[in-house]
Amino acid sequence: MKSNQVSIKTFGATGLLLLSAAAQAGTVTNPSVIVSDVYATGSLAAARNSPDATQYIECTSEANSVSSQVVAQCMARDSAGARLECSSTDPNIIAVVQSISSSSYLSITTDGRGKCLHVLVANSSRFLP
Repeated sequence: MKSNQVSIKTFGATGLLLLSAAAQAGTVTNPSVIVSDVYATGSLAAARNSPDATQYIECTSEANSVSSQVVAQCMARDSAGARLECSSTDPNIIAVVQSISSSSYLSITTDGRGKCLHVLVANSSRFLP
């Protein structure tokens, strides 16, 4: 009888822990798109769910079978209409761009003349899809 009581008490404590964890929501952040002369940041979800129809942030990769070249391209526009575009053939930037998901946060830095110098992709549960 004593072992059953221990099992019930253990299960009860575990159940309470599980219920309390399920009752709390996870951290959510949706940074909107910000664009300057040489950088852009923002989450795909924030741009997609923004109240305006202006902002977006994206990166794509494209392969050309004729030239055997792979190119990454990134573009962003904030709610005020400021735009940033860049491209790169750097294999490291291409690999990072190919890791983007629907819940990604992007940070893009350019040389100011259209070349992507740095692309950060953060995939996190904090950025809603």
